[in-house]
Amino acid sequence: EVIGVIISTDIRDTSFGMQWKMLVRDDSGFKVWGSIPSKLHEPVEENGEWLTGQAMKGKRVSFVAAVEPSKDDQKFGFFKRPTKAKLEG
Repeated sequence: EVIGVIISTDIRDTSFGMQWKMLVRDDSGFKVWGSIPSKLHEPVEENGEWLTGQAMKGKRVSFVAAVEPSKDDQKFGFFKRPTKAKLEG
């Protein structure tokens, strides 16, 4: 389980089409990069504004995913197949 803060988001053109990606700093200190879970793309209203991929920066998030460590940096990894995603209060 990854629990932390979204550091940045970016939209990338992939073989699956345009996809929102995010970089998350887990509370234990490591960082992970991967696709924003589809559940987080559902419309969410916060303070009268709808959150988009760009507006997620700085929000707390939690999700469960398979994480593959980077070969170059032991405190960085790539996640895939995220489930049980939610933005924390």
